[in-house]
Amino acid sequence: MRLFVDDTAATLPWGVAFGEGWASSTAVDLVLRDGLRAEDVGPEACALLPTPDAALLMSTHVVVPSVAARFENGAPIALRTPVRPDEVTMTSVRLLDCSSVGEVVARGLLRNFYGMRPTTYSADSTDAQAVVVEGLEALREVEGGFNEDLGRAWRIFTDLPLVTHLLVVPQAASVAEITPALDLLDAAAAATQERRREWRQPLCDAEHLSRERLDGMLGSMRRTLESGDERALVALLSHGGLGTRYPTTPQWRFFGT
Repeated sequence: MRLFVDDTAATLPWGVAFGEGWASSTAVDLVLRDGLRAEDVGPEACALLPTPDAALLMSTHVVVPSVAARFENGAPIALRTPVRPDEVTMTSVRLLDCSSVGEVVARGLLRNFYGMRPTTYSADSTDAQAVVVEGLEALREVEGGFNEDLGRAWRIFTDLPLVTHLLVVPQAASVAEITPALDLLDAAAAATQERRREWRQPLCDAEHLSRERLDGMLGSMRRTLESGDERALVALLSHGGLGTRYPTTPQWRFFGT
């Protein structure tokens, strides 16, 4: 079984162990890839990937609730503005190294929560007064201007957690077929937690990160979907999917149902 894992800050509980060689399996062909998209995942592969991209795979895959990146409050997605966000009116929006979830969260919040009037969303909007960053960059301190945690804003706006990543498996896969991938993900998460003193501060030092913000993000994170979280999945795409290639009303399907 091939398993793709998006290599980003939201998936650190798995990615650190894979990168350090703390978890492996001869039964799983692991592919750790920065910027993983729906197009990278074949119909016979499993993938831990951004939620909007998972929505594109619902014709061939189903969601496994036992593995997810779910943020109760803070998340590794941030909005940076030169003045208070509610003082920014009409502007282009720069999506700086954002995945699909960064874009969708921004589209869902900037107009409806902050009152902005975005003209365009683009990776190339160099004159933008609103810049959305994702990943480790979202945890860095800024020297000037304002830095808003969009995970926290999402919770205030929707009263729901932000589910950034989902595990999807082929819809015809059996329990036996996906068990090696699930076991490998569980082993990776356990190793990353157990050895947190070995990697958290070195990561902060190497990447010039705020240790407080890293710990806060990880403390806000849950690694499974909980009862009722389908509402969070629905809200993400319904609020932020308009104007993107992602479905605003995906038909979420779950393994074993």
